[in-house]
Amino acid sequence: MTMIFAKPSMRTRVFCETRFYLFGGHAIYLGPDDIQMDKREETRDVARVLSRYNDIIMARVFAHQDILDLAKYATVPVINGMTDYNHPCQIIADALTIIERVGQLEGTKVVYIGDGKNIVHSWLLLAILEMETTYYIATRISRKVDPLSIILLNLL
Repeated sequence: MTMIFAKPSMRTRVFCETRFYLFGGHAIYLGPDDIQMDKREETRDVARVLSRYNDIIMARVFAHQDILDLAKYATVPVINGMTDYNHPCQIIADALTIIERVGQLEGTKVVYIGDGKNIVHSWLLLAILEMETTYYIATRISRKVDPLSIILLNLL
């Protein structure tokens, strides 16, 4: 597995490297100085090259379009480690922790206080799938709130 870390994270790196090793794999770390998609190399070329050498690509990037392009051009699975739009791995971990502690996600109340970007978007996407859970989100509203998030909130 190649791990692209345009946005470094100790926890994500240690988790991914450790888990992949425990499953018999080897993880290769590419940090911000090693790879600069769309600056030194086009994202589609990065996806194609890494697909030839790896079974999985995990990317923690700034621009959501980068993860979409990686997934479009890669011939191997691409894991979204985080983007400026969403953070699905974190929400999966949060949901599994709730299930571990409470026994189920259905019927629980989830309260999130924090940044109104990628975590909120991910919780809202999960909320669409899991309608029997009540979500409370407290965040500072700014002009940068994603229009899709507003639509999703109105659907809930």
